[in-house]
Amino acid sequence: MKKFLLLITVALFTFSAFAGDPVGRNYKFDKAFQRALASSDSLKGDELLISMSGKFNEFIKMYARDWRTYYWKAYSELKASEAVMDDAKKMHLDSATIYLDRAEYLTENNSECQILRAFVLFERIRMNPEQNKAKYGKDLEYYKNYAYRSNQSNPRYLLLEGMIALNDTVGKPEKVSLAKKYFLGASYLYENMEESKYFADPFWGKERNDLYMSVYGVSNGSGSFDDQLLEELDGDIEDKQESPADREAAMKKKDKENAELAKNVKEVEEDIEKLDEELKDEKEGKKKKKEKKPKKKKKKKK
Repeated sequence: MKKFLLLITVALFTFSAFAGDPVGRNYKFDKAFQRALASSDSLKGDELLISMSGKFNEFIKMYARDWRTYYWKAYSELKASEAVMDDAKKMHLDSATIYLDRAEYLTENNSECQILRAFVLFERIRMNPEQNKAKYGKDLEYYKNYAYRSNQSNPRYLLLEGMIALNDTVGKPEKVSLAKKYFLGASYLYENMEESKYFADPFWGKERNDLYMSVYGVSNGSGSFDDQLLEELDGDIEDKQESPADREAAMKKKDKENAELAKNVKEVEEDIEKLDEELKDEKEGKKKKKEKKPKKKKKKKK
């Protein structure tokens, strides 16, 4: 049986927002987040989450060790970026990246943080495909694949794959069919996963996936799947995944680049400190010379 069939079965019995133990969560935040969502009578879904951007700032101060406070702030910035263009869009995406950095500092191998970072990178590419695909394309693939390896039952991975397929349909009509399969797979995972006991765990994406399903006339009927469809989807996922060796090489390359960058930064800092010392010594030397220089006595007039 294909691996994707296995992960579908697993999703029926368990829900894990990210790989590993549930560390970095504060139950008080779950309660506060639930009350905040319930307090709105008019806004729902993404609109409500975007409107809570200021509230997320408060949550960050109150629950600074809970990775989900930074995660939701990053998500609200991503959603806000979708409504604007150019510099304003870049500003929101930059902000989302910063908050994701903070979230990932508090939790490791987190599929939710990784896939949200992939969504941010995808949005950067959509700003200017010709220029930004070369700049962010490899990072998008890296974090997207990393998210899948961390948690293969995350429906947001399948949602993003569907969106990526739709974004690449020029001259490739088969991509529309592929996107539909991904949305169908995501729908199945959304419908069958158990609700997390942690209210503030990531839960977004179903609303968007349902919209795509509706627009493209996709229906999963009774909720059952066609085995051939799953095999095709599984095969496409496998083609996109890096081998363990490739992934390890990519991680080593990133570590080397980061080490080189840190070395260069340190050298620049040392040069600046050295220059500061030289300027300080030069300034003190001039001051001492000025102090030692005897004053000329004025000649008295006869």
